[in-house]
Amino acid sequence: MKKNFIKNALLMALGVTLPFTSCNMNSLSESDKNSSSYNNKITTATLQPDVNELVCNVHYFMIGERSETVFAVRLSGDDISKGIIPELYNSDGTKICSLTDDGTGADEVENDGIYTCSADVASEDGKPQSYYVMIGDTKTNQIEMTYFDEITSEDCEHLEEVQKMFSEAVKDYTKDGYTTDKKSAVEAAEKIAKQLYESGDAIEYKCDPDAGSVYVKLNSGLSYIYSTLEEGYD
Repeated sequence: MKKNFIKNALLMALGVTLPFTSCNMNSLSESDKNSSSYNNKITTATLQPDVNELVCNVHYFMIGERSETVFAVRLSGDDISKGIIPELYNSDGTKICSLTDDGTGADEVENDGIYTCSADVASEDGKPQSYYVMIGDTKTNQIEMTYFDEITSEDCEHLEEVQKMFSEAVKDYTKDGYTTDKKSAVEAAEKIAKQLYESGDAIEYKCDPDAGSVYVKLNSGLSYIYSTLEEGYD
């Protein structure tokens, strides 16, 4: 009963919806275990911050993992006209890099008002690190990176339990593998996600009623996505 569970969990962390089965720590190569597949990723193309808002494309890492994270901030027209160069700092007050809007490196579109840079935010001891940008005298919001220990068999078993909780919650809105009441199923799944978050078993959750999905990031670093399946759309 211990097959391919971790591989499915890694794919789930990338947003691929697969049924969870069981867990085998040996089913991963060392490169898989150390890869950024564990991260909750979004592409840089989706980084569309508001004015003076700092965003990034990766928030979660394994301890010791090295991965370039892209940070982006949108400047006001006034700050752009003043020639202000935004600068990224960590929570220790150390300058990491300057952000640019020239269409090179991490910056995808030149002169669109969104300034970007990439930085290595690895942690060897798992201590949380926060990052912010200074735009002249203006300090943006801080982004905190979360670091996880290596996945254990207990983490896998907990994820199996989470899957069962979701399955039990939506069973009245499912027939022959298909969702019969999308709205009610998503509401029931969101209640489970909220319960996990409030109990400390999850560090965040997101619900997308239109897509019919509920995402949960567990405190182990593993993710689970419940997604409705309507007949005729498989």
